[in-house]
Amino acid sequence: MTDFPDHFFRGITSSKWVHDDGSVDPQAFQPYTSDSRSDGGQEISINWDDDEPALTFTLTQRNDKGHLMFQAGVVQLPRSECDRINSSPAYSSMLYYERDDPPNINNPYHGNIVLHTSLLKHHLRSIQGALAIASSKVITRAK
Repeated sequence: MTDFPDHFFRGITSSKWVHDDGSVDPQAFQPYTSDSRSDGGQEISINWDDDEPALTFTLTQRNDKGHLMFQAGVVQLPRSECDRINSSPAYSSMLYYERDDPPNINNPYHGNIVLHTSLLKHHLRSIQGALAIASSKVITRAK
């Protein structure tokens, strides 16, 4: 079994997902379906907080065109929040987390929160809300 750190980062790509009061909109945790998944799960891409450089790496990640990926910053979440969601009877086995090292990106911290294929819309909204609530204050890179 892979060891996972206590926290992970989620990049925020749009400032519209950060509210004036500093809270994060649940839409910041919108999953996507990856064609490469044999289980059909939906992924929420994350970076694991493995060590001190993980935050700087995440804040300065660039896409294929050289633009900063997370213009609005990143949030840190406790891995225990995923465990808490999964321990709820209504959400049991609806998600899991993993490390992922796709060949097309150079990111030693990359991972996913994977949502089960049979997840209903109201379950998805609840999970997104729980993750948003568990998010730290948005961390931005120094200008």
